[in-house]
Amino acid sequence: MIDICFVDATMDDLQPGFLSGYRRRQEIDAIAVHQDGTIFEQPLTYVHDWDASKLTTIENEMRTTLIQGGYVTVAYEGDTVVGFASLDPTWYPQHKLNMPLCHVSEPARGKGVGQTLFARIVAEARRRHADRLYISAHPDVNTQRFYRQQGCRPTTPIPSFYEQEPNDIHLELKL
Repeated sequence: MIDICFVDATMDDLQPGFLSGYRRRQEIDAIAVHQDGTIFEQPLTYVHDWDASKLTTIENEMRTTLIQGGYVTVAYEGDTVVGFASLDPTWYPQHKLNMPLCHVSEPARGKGVGQTLFARIVAEARRRHADRLYISAHPDVNTQRFYRQQGCRPTTPIPSFYEQEPNDIHLELKL
């Protein structure tokens, strides 16, 4: 069992390069496809990974989230980031807040890190009095299974998120 520490991130935690040891790598065997109101699985094999440039972009997004009044939580094993999640402070229709990031490093998957990060985001969304949490989720079937296990269900996409990620499965959790 790995010893994981979860923190509410501050700007001091999000210094440039803090994700340098993070491993996003994910082997995909099948994806969920949303077509004509139905979601079905489709075989598709590839590896999804992030390079250093993408990690820098994610770091910048997390700092921007904090600056704008959002929330970021980070999971550490020792000094290494093994997961993170964020809550955008922007309100959407139906008193909804968006969770733009929730990721667990490859070596830490299956150990409850994602569940704890998600629970921390849900707690923060409730603290802010949101009625719903919106997630534009990667279509990988394992990712979809994770969110379903957390109680998330398909929802009508917010147009701006659908435009950015038309292949994502758009979900929400009633809080």
